[in-house]
Amino acid sequence: MNKANKAGFSKTSLKELTDPLDLTNQPCSSLVVDGGWLLYMVKWEQGQTWQEIADSYLSCVQCLGSRSQKIIVVFDGYSSSPKDHDHCL
Repeated sequence: MNKANKAGFSKTSLKELTDPLDLTNQPCSSLVVDGGWLLYMVKWEQGQTWQEIADSYLSCVQCLGSRSQKIIVVFDGYSSSPKDHDHCL
């Protein structure tokens, strides 16, 4: 299996890779949100209840999908990883 050319990323700024697309004026029928990314985007405050945390996530998802008819949050999990061969070395 070929390894990625990570040096190629140096030609692209980190800001370009991490800036979200501005889709605020683009209606869409469905929006798919990466649940792993969502976990990093919503900040928890010390002392919050589970309900307050859940409400924060819901508010974030609703804001992201405000122009969508359907919002899907996907938490992917794999029983094996494409990098398993690297972990064995």
